[in-house]
Amino acid sequence: KEREETFDFLYKTLSYGGLLLISVWRRWQKRFKTHFIKNWFKRKLKPNFKKEQMSKGLTEFGDIFVPWTISSENNTINRFYHLFSSKELHCLLTKFKIIKFEKRGGPGKKDNYFVLAQKTNKFNGR
Repeated sequence: KEREETFDFLYKTLSYGGLLLISVWRRWQKRFKTHFIKNWFKRKLKPNFKKEQMSKGLTEFGDIFVPWTISSENNTINRFYHLFSSKELHCLLTKFKIIKFEKRGGPGKKDNYFVLAQKTNKFNGR
């Protein structure tokens, strides 16, 4: 719901013809593929797994904590991310005309989605 509200806000904020450039983490990047496959099976086969994940704040498939180390403090923090599927991102962008949609970046060269979109007078029906 918060992602939908964010994209609605972006649409309302832009002028007609205005451009939107976004970058989000891609769900099926190489380093997370095994995690999400295991996660999917656990959500289907272990009755309490989904409840356990939700209690940690991981409410949707695609939610993950990624460790980040602050080297100057020798401290590691788990940062929350929602990793997107292509379909999910396209659904959030239905009000925009997508000019360019690419997988780029990171060690795998396909770890993020980069999207250039434009606010037009009509919804583009995607």
